This record gives sequence, C-alpha cells and structure tokens, in this order.
Amino acid sequence: MQRDANGVDRSQPAKALVFVPRAMDEILAELAVLPGLGAVRAQIDALLARLQVQEARRRAGLPVADRPMLHAALVGPPGTGKTMVARLLAELYAAMGLLKKPVFVEAGRDSLVALYTGQSAPRTADTVARAQGGVLFLDEAYSLAGDTFAEESLAELMRQMENQRDDLVVIFAGYPAEMEAFIGANPGLRSRFPKTISFPDYSTPELASIFEGLCRKQRYQLTPAAEKRLNEII
Repeated sequence: MQRDANGVDRSQPAKALVFVPRAMDEILAELAVLPGLGAVRAQIDALLARLQVQEARRRAGLPVADRPMLHAALVGPPGTGKTMVARLLAELYAAMGLLKKPVFVEAGRDSLVALYTGQSAPRTADTVARAQGGVLFLDEAYSLAGDTFAEESLAELMRQMENQRDDLVVIFAGYPAEMEAFIGANPGLRSRFPKTISFPDYSTPELASIFEGLCRKQRYQLTPAAEKRLNEII
C-alpha cells in the first residue's frame, strides 16, 4: 500500500485481464464493427500482414528477426477507443501464437510510480511481472516523464523491456502532441516503438451512429426530429 504525507492511500493497482483465446477471424470481426475506426483497422491489417510474412519466412527457412517488434503506440484524441483496440490487439497477438500467456495488464502512473525515491523501480518491476508473457498497456504513457519518480519508473520499464524482449509486449497510448514529445525526447523509446497506430477524430455521422447504437441497447428509437437535433448538437 502506498500512502501520501496525510496517510491517504493513493495507489492504483494495475488491472489484469486473463482472456480466453479466440480465433483471429472472430477478433477481426469484432474490430470491424467498431464505428469510426476504418483507418485504425487498415493500420492493424498492415501490421498483421507484416507479422504473417515474417512467420511465412520462418517456416520457409528464410532469415527473420529472432522476435518481431510487437510494441506499439496508440495515438489519438480521448474517447476514440484506444483501450478497446489495445485489448483486441493483445488478443490478435495471442491468436497468432506471439504471446506466451493470454494476459492483458492495464496500468497507469499510479500503478508504476511511487511517492518516494527508490520505490518506483520495484513497483514498476512488480507491475511488469504481472504482465510477463503477455501485454502491458499503459494509457497516458507520457505521465512517466517530468519528475524524478516517473523517470525512475520509465528507466526500470525500459530495462525490463530489454531483459524480457521475448516475454513482454508493451502498448503505450495517449494524445498525439504529448505522445510525440514523450517518445521523441527519448531515443530509447523511439527505437522500441517504431509502430504508431493513429486514431482520427470521429466524424459527425460516426458519433451519431455511436449514440444511436447506445439508444438501441436501451430500446430507445430516435424520431426524425431527434436525429436532426442530434446532428446539430454534435
């Protein structure tokens, strides 16, 4: 338990999800119906195609990297589905046999950074250990910059990524400008996260479609006047 100077517990343990492995077609079908993510799906398709080519080369006895680079940065505005896509990407990696364990650990700054010098590194190592063999997802990854406690955590995370290159996949997520500044300021991060998946803003029709889908789940139906007003509000 991590407490501040007032004795209040500020820690937020990382959330671990152990998922049931599914067939790739089923996962891709779920991704395909997510509204407004056509551009994201195209980027993931391209990533999967490269991984499949590497696997085909390996089976044919041709030279391949010891382990394909699976780390990724998901970059886009808030509310565009980055966390959901990260989970599906973890499932896709598992379906391709690229993960040793079907585990997805969702962490934030409070799961990695402690309140006192020397405590962030072991706390980060503990969180990484929960994701070993699977995927560690860190939203607002740029929170691991700007102070000595966060930088201690980031240094430990990068050390763990190097030492466990065959046992750990890390997915970062965050807003575009902040992520570019964060990764660009650290050459070690840039080399480890060569793949960026960009999430565009939703269009008005896409947002309307999302809202109408929520209505259908609650068994509401918009009148024509309400549909018109919805588009005006968006």
